[in-house]
Amino acid sequence: MHGYKQEEVMRFLGLRSMNRISLWEKGIVMPSAGNLFKLSILYHALVDQLYYEHIKDMKRTMLEKTKLLEGLHRKKKL
Repeated sequence: MHGYKQEEVMRFLGLRSMNRISLWEKGIVMPSAGNLFKLSILYHALVDQLYYEHIKDMKRTMLEKTKLLEGLHRKKKL
């Protein structure tokens, strides 16, 4: 995004290894809340901008679950 190398990001975040950053980039794991905020500071971006696709997928899933819950709730009232 800004041309930072993984090692530079690792040092900025105070991590001991670049392995975690690699896992984040591959989407295997998500950073902790603290590291998400640090990344948003480093990249001058909001957290939802850093993980736009992931958040979009999460919202879609949660909307589907909400509709299911609403349907179950309506059935109970009948």
